[in-house]
Amino acid sequence: MTWEWRRSILIAVLGLGLLGDAGVSPAAPGTAASRRPQGLTILQRREIIARLNLTDTQRQAFKQRKAAFRKRMVELKNDIALKKVDRDNEIEKAAPDKARVRRLTDEIGALQGQMVTEDNNYLVEFEKLLTPAQLEKWRVFLKEHASTPADLDAAAE
Repeated sequence: MTWEWRRSILIAVLGLGLLGDAGVSPAAPGTAASRRPQGLTILQRREIIARLNLTDTQRQAFKQRKAAFRKRMVELKNDIALKKVDRDNEIEKAAPDKARVRRLTDEIGALQGQMVTEDNNYLVEFEKLLTPAQLEKWRVFLKEHASTPADLDAAAE
């Protein structure tokens, strides 16, 4: 199973409402948000928690990691937005400094890369919380919720 597929399912199921509905995730092309399966209901989110049978300790650890992840994603999104404003302001000048525009664009790209890294780290941390039996149930859930034949193929890897 590819990391991209597992990360997108994690964000969809856990990061966006499993234990709260105010999840933050990147929406740029190629990020978890752009690959997120659509239409997961609150009942489906609760179903995966029920299947995993998380202990109170696991739930608490997950909540702490989720809170830190969401805060970091908001910080990165804000940094990106500020860099974009600076870049756009520079572009709109009568004589824009091309080197500054290029530097700001590179910084925006680096921040977007950090968002992807945070997604990957979040997935790894979540999976470390699970017992081997829970991890197997998690993988079964991923296979069950593949939304296209290509997703199913990716889930089978």
